[in-house]
Order: sequence, then C-alpha cells, then structure tokens
Amino acid sequence: MRGIQITAALAAASVMSAAQAAQVLQFDLNSLTATSSSLVSTGFTGTITLSKDANSTLNAILIDGVDQGIAAGQLLAVTGSITLSAGTVTGGSLSITDTGGNVYSANIVSGSGSVTLSAGQTGPFRIDGLTFQGMFNSNTFAGVDVSPWNASEPLNGSFLQFKFGQDANNDGIADSNVDTDSDIDVFVIVPTPTAAGLAGLGLLGLGAVRRRR
Repeated sequence: MRGIQITAALAAASVMSAAQAAQVLQFDLNSLTATSSSLVSTGFTGTITLSKDANSTLNAILIDGVDQGIAAGQLLAVTGSITLSAGTVTGGSLSITDTGGNVYSANIVSGSGSVTLSAGQTGPFRIDGLTFQGMFNSNTFAGVDVSPWNASEPLNGSFLQFKFGQDANNDGIADSNVDTDSDIDVFVIVPTPTAAGLAGLGLLGLGAVRRRR
C-alpha cells in the first residue's frame, strides 16, 4: 500500500510540474447550436454537430486563466462534430473562425471521453475529450497573440464542459435533439505534451476559468 501511495504522489507531482511549465490557451464559447442525430443518452451512438447561430459568442480567450479582454462580436463561425458509440467518444473535429478569417482547428481523440449525466439531475448532459492535430492559420486570433501555439504545431488540447440538452423527465434521455444554448470550452497547450502526458490535459482544463456570461 505504501508503494502505491508513493507512486501516486510521484505521478501527481509530475502532472503538476507539467502544468506549471505549460501555457494553456482557452476559448470560452457560449450559446452554440448543437444537434444530435438522435436523442442523447449516456449510451448514445451517433453524431452531435456544432454550429454558430445569431446568439453565439466567443465570450473570452484566456491564457493560463487570465482573461485577454477581447472585443465583443469577433466570432465568425464554429463548425464541429463529435461522434460517439455507446456513449464513448470515437472521433470528430472542431473549427473556430474569427471575423478576421483567423482559424483554429483540431481533431478529437477517439476513446478520450464519454457522455455523462449526474445522478438525480435533469441535465444538461456533458461530454469532455482530448484533441490532437490542432492548427492555427495565423499568429493572432481575435486580437490575441497566439504565436507560441502557431510555432508549436501540431497541437494537443481538450474540450471540456460541453453541455447538451436537458432531461426534464429524469429518464436518462434528452428531451430534444437540438440545443440552441450549448456552451463549450476548448483548450490548447504548449509545449505539446508527450502521449504519456495527455492525461494531464484534463486536469489543466478543469483548473482553468470559465467566465460568467
């Protein structure tokens, strides 16, 4: 037992060290439209697509949890898809474009997340996962300097707190296959971690800040 405790402590210290050495860029996206191919449940098989609508906003960009104070109205487009089988993420992609034509895009790691619904709650459903092959097409995004990330491509990252729908009947099934008020946080990290360090991305994301709307 003592050996297990020491190993766990060393692993935790390693993750904390990596977190302190890294820079984490966060996109805080609000009020996207998410559409599922059928009603979502924790055992959902199908695809959830993401898109921007008239109410969608890039609420903030943060670096290491510090709000960069971007101007409002800079979100041009969001496109994406999350594919799942029996509630487990099997792939997908994300793309975010600002009004200046600057783009961040990434693919979603298979097996990196799943659909969850807290016991006794009526929603929303949540999906977290990891990303890879992240790319910027410019050194700036919404007026923020992203050159350290652009210079370190391809990038790894994560998406967290993606919420979808409600379960008002408390039967474990979403009430609708369309949610026009879906939020998602997208994280990108430099330096790009090794495959062994990918698990730490979730911890980095969970330690980040979501701005209140």
